[in-house]
Amino acid sequence: MQQDEPTVLAALFADRGIRDRLAIVVGGETVSYEALLDRVACFAAAISGLPGERPCRIAINSAKCVDAYAVELASIAVGGVFCPLNVDAPRGRNDQILRDFEPDAIYSGPGGIAGLHDSLADVMALKPAASYSSVSMLEGSPEDCAYVIYTSGTSGQPKGVQVTYGNLEWFLSGVLDRLEVPDAEIGRAQSELQSHHDIV
Repeated sequence: MQQDEPTVLAALFADRGIRDRLAIVVGGETVSYEALLDRVACFAAAISGLPGERPCRIAINSAKCVDAYAVELASIAVGGVFCPLNVDAPRGRNDQILRDFEPDAIYSGPGGIAGLHDSLADVMALKPAASYSSVSMLEGSPEDCAYVIYTSGTSGQPKGVQVTYGNLEWFLSGVLDRLEVPDAEIGRAQSELQSHHDIV
């Protein structure tokens, strides 16, 4: 891939003339691209404003909802790292994952594990910024980690698998090419937050 070529990830945040079209439907809530990108920008501003080293590490403690997807996209937009938790897994497993992942902030949305944030005194609760003036959308470099998914842990401790921005770029490019999806088309994804398929 040439340096000056726009990437699939950059295209997620580009204005492609479809801002008023349907972007996502989750739990009966329908959201246009304009509304989704506004939510992404509010969470991106909140992530960018977190203290500490970069990239920021964000844990997502939520059942499927528009804001959980917006947090994933915001993390990608600012070159962060996210880790979706399985809200149906035992609390102890998620505690192990949080200790290993060491998040800077946790987004707790609907259906999230109650009190999970309380067990990590130094970790901030991620809330969307009330407003944003501008957010620098810094896409991570291909070798940077985009997100971490954890193995089931059936043979012991869950182990984190890092997925890089390059891996994500190739996956998205391959899926979109294979499905022959035009830029302005709507796709349907039936996946859990713990899967990279939900970014498609």
